Amino acid sequence: MEVQQDRGTEIMADRRVKHGFSSRKKRHPLHTVITNIKQRCYNSNHPQYKDYGGRGITVWWIWRESNAAFIEWGIANGWGKGLDINRLDNNGPYSPENCNFVTRKQNTDNRRMRWDNKAGYFGVCYIKEQKNWHASCFTKELGRQHHLGNYDSAEEAAIAYDRYLDQIGDNRRRNFPEPKQVALAI
Repeated sequence: MEVQQDRGTEIMADRRVKHGFSSRKKRHPLHTVITNIKQRCYNSNHPQYKDYGGRGITVWWIWRESNAAFIEWGIANGWGKGLDINRLDNNGPYSPENCNFVTRKQNTDNRRMRWDNKAGYFGVCYIKEQKNWHASCFTKELGRQHHLGNYDSAEEAAIAYDRYLDQIGDNRRRNFPEPKQVALAI
């Protein structure tokens, strides 16, 4: 009986290290990445499930079945230390045609709008007391929000936000892919 258990343990150990990426001592960093992705997408008890699996975000079936396939793809497609996996379409799946590797800052900038954003634009909120739209942008240099002005419409405030990002050379997501030609009262 003991011999069979030892043999079973050996077989399982062989399966775990067969591809060479998941030995406990030599686990490739991308092994953790794909494991976390699958948890967010398929484990309803995961704290971020509502933002991934709960929204219908899935993992390409080959990656879901084989961590090694994901690791091999990652190595062949630009993964390096300090880079994060990024979905080009935030509503799309984790798949080879929808993923790439980017810096943490680039990944942070490529996010969907907050659930509580009533303006429908990045960097814009409505100030009830003043009855106007406020544009602001967090800048690392200042270490705080930079006030860009108050505007009569949310669209004007959004344009001011985009122009400010252009002015400082920041590559965050814009509200309007093409610059809007609207005269703003500053």
